[in-house]
Amino acid sequence: MRSIALFILLMMGINIADAQNKEANVNVKISTIINAPADKVWEVLGQQFDDIADWTTVVKSSKAIEKIPTHIIADPSAPIPARETTSENKGKTITLVEVITEYSDENRSLKFYGDGLPGFIEFASDKQSVIEKGPHQCVVVFEVEVRLKSVFSIFKGKVEKRFEENFKRVQNDLKIYVERELVTK
Repeated sequence: MRSIALFILLMMGINIADAQNKEANVNVKISTIINAPADKVWEVLGQQFDDIADWTTVVKSSKAIEKIPTHIIADPSAPIPARETTSENKGKTITLVEVITEYSDENRSLKFYGDGLPGFIEFASDKQSVIEKGPHQCVVVFEVEVRLKSVFSIFKGKVEKRFEENFKRVQNDLKIYVERELVTK
């Protein structure tokens, strides 16, 4: 079976040695305009970090957790330093721990690292910012960084596309949730 896989890779013009030496970082930056006050959006995104499953279809369940992986240092100023999220991907349940390592209410920004990632990912983080554009409008920016294990660098394009699609869905869900919440109040 292994020789068949190697043959296929060779037929595709992929040299395993080259794949192991390739840059394996995926960087995705996406933003969306939300017609709501920046403070309201930040309340949902940052101050209620553990409630992500309440407003996005990407995450099936979420909860605050106190036990943080020892290799990640949480920012003590974060009101919710870590959460556990559960999602579905192709029929498989994925449970992640996301730990806030940088947090600022003043700048309306946070950065979190994921733990419990699939085996082909060495590291993943997301910096999220809410930028005021006016009294009732803001821009939400996600800057996602993923480091793939080097042999998986050949899949960089697919991984990048998948992360971009998922995080665009999260931003769109946030936009709908916050804008709808303002209308119903």
